[in-house]
Amino acid sequence: TPGHINWNNNIISGLPASADPTGGARLTNTQKSNLNEKNANYIDYIAGTNVFRMGRSVSGIRIGELRSRDFLVAKITTAYQNKLINSKVVPYTDSGINEMRSVLKSVLDSTVTTPAQPNILQDINPYTTFFPKRIDVSFSDLASGTLNGSFVAYLAGAIDIIKVEGTLTYELSA
Repeated sequence: TPGHINWNNNIISGLPASADPTGGARLTNTQKSNLNEKNANYIDYIAGTNVFRMGRSVSGIRIGELRSRDFLVAKITTAYQNKLINSKVVPYTDSGINEMRSVLKSVLDSTVTTPAQPNILQDINPYTTFFPKRIDVSFSDLASGTLNGSFVAYLAGAIDIIKVEGTLTYELSA
């Protein structure tokens, strides 16, 4: 399920670690670095476990982000289709516009992270919706029955890489 798994650092079973195509040996650090620079995914062998690395598309976008986007598009599209198909009419009034806003909010609410469950959207201010008042709708949109709404949703994200700096020293005694 989108939002519930991070593709980077995911344990892979049933597939071998990526190998050098010329010799069959495991990838060198240089080869891994080159793959990382190209946003290429590979399976790394770490402490006896095969682990998926990078989790990115060729463009550099994280696979989880792409899956979340596609999932939201499908869920929102289905919710609006169901609303329009199952309603005799949705009036072009402030009330009808609010019904359409509620459909969107219902889908987005179902993807918000909770303290007990990771999900697609962040838990604090996860999204904002924008729908016009009936009086602000253009004549052409009204005449065609088109409602233009929008939203901005904020991804929860996942930690892929950890960088920690430290110093090891001796305490000087007085």
